[in-house]
Amino acid sequence: MQLENEEDELELDTEKLHNGSSVFLAAIVAVSLCAVKSMPISFLNRLNVREREKRD
Repeated sequence: MQLENEEDELELDTEKLHNGSSVFLAAIVAVSLCAVKSMPISFLNRLNVREREKRD
């Protein structure tokens, strides 16, 4: 009986770990998407200008 309880607790711990890691990954994705969206337009324009200069 004691062994079964310990196994159940271990399963619960691994489930919590998986849930926590997926939440962590989702947070990283959300932050990176926000960072790309809030990138200054002037920075993107500079990149476009550099590409045009390379072509000419």
